[in-house]
Amino acid sequence: MVVAMMGVGCYKCPTYKRLGIALGTMALLLVCQLVFGISSLRQFSPWHINPRNVVTPGAETGSARPRYVDAANSSAARHTDAAAVVVSSCSNENSSNASSRLVCTLQRMLTNMTGELGYLRDEDVLRLSLKMGGSYSPPHCQARQKTAVIIPYRNRWDHLHVLLYNLIPFLVRQMIEFTIFVIELALPTDFNKAMLLNVGVLESLKLDNYTCFIFQDVDLIPLDERNVYQCGAHPRHLAVAINKFHFSLPYEGYFGGVSAMSREQLEKVNGNSNLYFGWGGEDDDLYFRIKSRGMLVARYPEIIGRYEMISHDRDIGNSENNKRWDLLKGATSRMPIDGLNSAHYRVEQVAYKTLYTWITVSVNMTEVLEGSGV
Repeated sequence: MVVAMMGVGCYKCPTYKRLGIALGTMALLLVCQLVFGISSLRQFSPWHINPRNVVTPGAETGSARPRYVDAANSSAARHTDAAAVVVSSCSNENSSNASSRLVCTLQRMLTNMTGELGYLRDEDVLRLSLKMGGSYSPPHCQARQKTAVIIPYRNRWDHLHVLLYNLIPFLVRQMIEFTIFVIELALPTDFNKAMLLNVGVLESLKLDNYTCFIFQDVDLIPLDERNVYQCGAHPRHLAVAINKFHFSLPYEGYFGGVSAMSREQLEKVNGNSNLYFGWGGEDDDLYFRIKSRGMLVARYPEIIGRYEMISHDRDIGNSENNKRWDLLKGATSRMPIDGLNSAHYRVEQVAYKTLYTWITVSVNMTEVLEGSGV
């Protein structure tokens, strides 16, 4: 009850208004636990949401916070179908005793609060929750999948940290077990996004037994927390509606931006092609591979799979690939010999940072293209 009184006192102070509410609520819930028990408590809890009653976000973006984009600041967007996210990402509680379950339940409530407390939550996630190398495991549930988030990178330092300051709290709220991998291609080789994705898969599997792989462009910020970063029965295209394309799918075969594939699905298509140096073509190539193996492409509705693209100019060393149309014609015929099993590169550096595992590789472009016969 002392904590509850502290919560009421803090309510009068604008700076700690929501923190006071949270502390007071936690104290009251502890009392309810003693009186009613944990099973009765769930029916009164504000986070016990009916998964069928999905709230539609009211806006694509809110007011920007310092240093990073506030991708979903509206109360409607914050109070999306949190219960469904928890159910889909976690299989069971780690502990069977009532006190541990209560802590987990309280954590879920605080995870979905808004406003000033939400701001502190994001900062706290970035500062305290991650293990070195950008790894996170939900403390009170067993995640269904072990996920590697792979970000192909070159010379986008500001974009990378805008993304991470949004994406990491986003994934933590979904109770995803994940590691962030930033894969950099050393100069002077022309940028090859698809090959870097292959590198990310191969190098991450040397470190742990990842079962799900998220291919994430560095300039795309997810806007809706119902867009769950996990793999399913079919490859999933996550970036369905980007502001650049007026929040609609540009064409049916589009598989770019952000996608999710399981290890088994990647092995079926031999990963990505290694031949797309420069801009364009690699996403369509992967789509053709998926379709050729008889797999469907799953997508969330456009209202959920929404992303904000950070505006930027095209990078030096990433000029338009004029050979992409010819490469696409042979996408499926090359698949058995062009992909994960033929990725030739040299690891120059592996660094375990607070927010990510950074891997720098060098690639001999001439050797790759000549070896493929292109």
